[in-house]
Amino acid sequence: MKEQIKGDETVSLTSYINETEQNSFIGRETEINAFLDFLQDDSPHRIFHIHGTGGIGKTYLLNEFSRYAANQDFLLLKIDANDDFFYSPQTFLEHLQLLFDAHNLSTHELKLGTFQNLLKSIEEHKIIIALDSYEKVSRLDRWIREVFIRHLPTHTRIIIAGKHQLNGEWKASPGWRRLIKEYKITEFNFEETNTYLNQMKTDVDKQSKLIWEFTQGHPLTLSLITLFEDRHETKNVFDSITKNSPDILEELIDRLLEEVNDNRELIDILEVAALFHTFNHESLAVIMDKTISSSLFNDLISLSFIKSTATGWCMHELVKDSIKIVLQKKHPDKTKRIQHKMIEYYFNRTLSTKSIYDIGQFFYHLENEAIQTAFFYRNSDDNLYLEELDNYNVEDLQQFLDEKRTNISQNKVTFFNRSSKQALYHYVSEEHNKIEMELITIDYLEKMGHQSFKLLKNNKGETLGISIIVPINERTLPHLAKEPVSRAYFRQLTEEEWNQFAVPETQHAGWFIRCLDFSDKADAASRSFMLNNLFPLLFTSSKIIISTPLPFYLDLVQSFGFTEVKGATHYDYGRDCPSPSYLLDLTGPKISNYLKQFMKQPADNNRVDKFSNQCGLTNKESEIVKLILDHQSNKEIANQLFVAEVTVKKHVTRIYKKTQVKNRSQLIKQIMEIT
Repeated sequence: MKEQIKGDETVSLTSYINETEQNSFIGRETEINAFLDFLQDDSPHRIFHIHGTGGIGKTYLLNEFSRYAANQDFLLLKIDANDDFFYSPQTFLEHLQLLFDAHNLSTHELKLGTFQNLLKSIEEHKIIIALDSYEKVSRLDRWIREVFIRHLPTHTRIIIAGKHQLNGEWKASPGWRRLIKEYKITEFNFEETNTYLNQMKTDVDKQSKLIWEFTQGHPLTLSLITLFEDRHETKNVFDSITKNSPDILEELIDRLLEEVNDNRELIDILEVAALFHTFNHESLAVIMDKTISSSLFNDLISLSFIKSTATGWCMHELVKDSIKIVLQKKHPDKTKRIQHKMIEYYFNRTLSTKSIYDIGQFFYHLENEAIQTAFFYRNSDDNLYLEELDNYNVEDLQQFLDEKRTNISQNKVTFFNRSSKQALYHYVSEEHNKIEMELITIDYLEKMGHQSFKLLKNNKGETLGISIIVPINERTLPHLAKEPVSRAYFRQLTEEEWNQFAVPETQHAGWFIRCLDFSDKADAASRSFMLNNLFPLLFTSSKIIISTPLPFYLDLVQSFGFTEVKGATHYDYGRDCPSPSYLLDLTGPKISNYLKQFMKQPADNNRVDKFSNQCGLTNKESEIVKLILDHQSNKEIANQLFVAEVTVKKHVTRIYKKTQVKNRSQLIKQIMEIT
């Protein structure tokens, strides 16, 4: 660097830094092209609004805009709301005047901070005023919109950058809406991430996919990873990530949670919200066992890394996992207790609502690594949907199968679990895919019926995958007993079992999960979406059968409690490829018993439950007794239950009275004597 600078003494350090940043800038082509259009005289827009979560690269993008603006003879003046001068209109104008003076733009004798005189200087130049970190200027928002921007010359451009979308009058007024061009800044895709890594390192090709999975292409996280690697001087970037991920994520959280502003009450509910897959006001209040005001909940869902979903709200995956890892590290017992409450909550909701969402959340909170990683891989289902097969879209199925047959190769899909720092791999050999394409044909469709097939599509109408789940009845049963893969199970049925499956064609006695296939050989998000859509089968009060040689699916079916069927292993995928058959029997009212098998409680918890029933303790009192068994002080219990210490003392007094003991030792002794 010193040699480069010395080579041309006329080049300032600022110019060198700008040139280096420009050469290392990655991606954002769409935003840059839109910005260049925004600078044109015929552009209908006067305000360019970019927003995105913390660490997404908004400030770096503003710097890049500044360089492009200079090429168009515009001067970009950036004002950062993190600085003190955003306190009042006067301090704002004073700072803007100082920026003008620094660029020798003031051509009038000005009284510092005088708005009318400042406008005279603005009129004479092609100026872009960029307001960064705009979420921090709520006190000046109305003045900036109704006074400052309204009186600017028409050739002056404004950029507003922040963590949130502009709302209120910005959106309510048709006039303001027409003036604003808005872009949400998102994470880097895989190619952009790979480019960034290659700029920083020389040998990451074999690790870049895993690094992208870990960071989700989040620019700040990528930067922290390279920083930690430099500190530890390791040649293996991913080894550095897995070793240092708690420290990386803890530093990330410190930066991303700046918008929480040390609000202890908000931090408490934020920590619990991070343990949910998705949450709402009710679920948070139940798990925390406290009333959460509407204003506090609105503060939570207004954070830049919280987004609305069809079932409530969810947290940005990277932020959620970061908070969760830090919480597990600092408060492992508290985290486990909250997670167990969530399991109980969704168990009870599933039994009462029979909701597909609730049973999915039940399995998510079991903390089974295979299920959580494969079935809930990112919140990436916004643009995906399953389409029933009918006459109008059979051609889409045929085209999908034809393309698969002409591009047969091996598949390797990576699901990365940030909490466990482990990758879950789904490998399918080229030979397996070749055999599968020979077996799955339009002839198979005619035998099993349209109702067995669904197409996975995105919001562009493109077919990304197929799902084949055959309903078992008198029409499909003979075909299932003859077709490869399924015949091993159905041929070994007794006459009684066969008759149980042979229900009328309009009904079903079970389901045979035949195939899930995808156009993209490495698309983890589509596979996760398809897997998640298998949950409705658990409410069908029937038998579910699957036969596969693939270790990825074998691990999953065993995690869901499927049992291997003896005598139903086949070699339809090759003589060196045994494929066992698995059965999950949910006939009759068995869903409650089925779910209970996953809710294993420690022996002490069982004792406390029995003891609480005997003594008539409330749920809150029972929870406090469990914490007393863990030898936690009243202060520690208060922290875990999000209540005041004096409240815990009152509960403990009532517990002593109901159980007729005088102190903790006597209470613990009574509980431990229960068999």
